Amino acid sequence: MKSEKLRLKIIFIIGWGILALAFLINIFTCGYSKYKKAQDYAVNLMLDITHEYDDYMSDRTKMIHEMYLYFTIPPQDININGYHIDRSEERYSILKLNESMAEMVKEEGLGEAFHVDYYYKYTSFSGYYFSHNTFLPIYIPIFLVYLLLNIFYVLSRKVSIDVSNEKINYKKSFKRNKEFMIKDVTSVENTFLKGIKIKGNSIKAFTLLVKNNKELKDYIMNLVEKNVPKMVKTNSDTSDADKLLKYKKLLDSGAITEEEYNKKKEEILKL
Repeated sequence: MKSEKLRLKIIFIIGWGILALAFLINIFTCGYSKYKKAQDYAVNLMLDITHEYDDYMSDRTKMIHEMYLYFTIPPQDININGYHIDRSEERYSILKLNESMAEMVKEEGLGEAFHVDYYYKYTSFSGYYFSHNTFLPIYIPIFLVYLLLNIFYVLSRKVSIDVSNEKINYKKSFKRNKEFMIKDVTSVENTFLKGIKIKGNSIKAFTLLVKNNKELKDYIMNLVEKNVPKMVKTNSDTSDADKLLKYKKLLDSGAITEEEYNKKKEEILKL
């Protein structure tokens, strides 16, 4: 009997589809399209007010950046050889222009910002997307965990247990196969995630996502159990107490279950 792995490929494909769909929905609903319209409107407003940026018409990104600097880096007072030039009125006029242009954008229904420099801040989708996104801090950990689950599934499928009447062939991913005898097995357990664990003398075999883990465990236990009567019958003078003691040791070591022990106990005592 051979271990049969659970087929989860379709489930993982559906999962990737859901993650991809969620990412695309987030991209199309992040608000960049509306921001871009507001930016175009704000740029045209600025070009109508001044011709200072005409030299940048061939480089839109540079032009928007210069507009952003105009509003965010106000002119400073000048002090030269004790001569002071106060530019506070210029700063105030820039601030009022900043606010009034933002109000004009708001009246067009293109944005809600209080200062127009916000619409000059981002010149690319990536810059806008990564600075406004609250979805990615949640999405990225989920994506990474799901990726690790996929890797775990692929590696798990490379591990198998093949049982014959006398031997167990244990195949591990990226490692050489191991073979050990049934007679050396001391315990077989079913674990979480449909796993199966085999222990014995210099034996340790373990794999997860086994579709037939319970059937495989029972099969191995039956093979182990077959060796017990042969060992008991080698001595015709063996008492019932010795037989019970033998099965009790097997129970304590995990080679047989309590239910199997009770069944043998009934047979020996003929209850």
